[in-house]
Amino acid sequence: PKYQILKAIDFFIQGKLSLSKTYLSNYELLKKQKKIGILGRKDQKFCKNYSSFIKRLINQIEINPSASINNIYHIGESHCLSYAHSSLRVAKDQFVVRPLITLGAKAFHFAKEEPNQYKSITKTNLEMLPNKSLVLISFGEIDCRIDEGLISAARKNKNNLIKLVEKTVKDFLLWFVKQNMQWRHALYFLNVPAPIYQDELTYESNQQVAKVIQLFNDALKQYLCKHPAN
Repeated sequence: PKYQILKAIDFFIQGKLSLSKTYLSNYELLKKQKKIGILGRKDQKFCKNYSSFIKRLINQIEINPSASINNIYHIGESHCLSYAHSSLRVAKDQFVVRPLITLGAKAFHFAKEEPNQYKSITKTNLEMLPNKSLVLISFGEIDCRIDEGLISAARKNKNNLIKLVEKTVKDFLLWFVKQNMQWRHALYFLNVPAPIYQDELTYESNQQVAKVIQLFNDALKQYLCKHPAN
């Protein structure tokens, strides 16, 4: 089942929507056949969320076969798919957004000193682009969730949340600045979208999420001002 979802994501990124739909249908068939149970809980959640996400995106976009050949690339976690194949105008030029996803990546992963798979995948994606490309960067949404990011890390390690967010954002940005020295891409960092109130969470938890997103975006703005050329 997970293979079907991964292929659906891959074909969606390529703009081959009919093939993406085919693999989503394959997944639904396996689901009806009770084959989802062979997956662990984490993979089941992954498949459920991406199946729903890709379906919504396919219904919202229309691939224009005569679209501009100018590309603006979008590197990030799942949010980079939201803008896939959209048209953007930069100055007087028209561009098409081409996503390059790093599944499950957090800003935290780039802030760590040691190598990891998220850095490797993202570095490969940056490396494959033509030098001096226009690149959108969006990470941080997963870091701001109530159960798997900065909030839980601060609570678990008894760290000051504000300082933890600032250090994470700073080190995350510096990793990209350092990598980009050899390619000189024009990097545009996107902030974390405003949260939607989640009924399954308490009022206090929703407030915590909103607060950490504000802290993350404030730190992003602060440190990006120190690297205007990137």
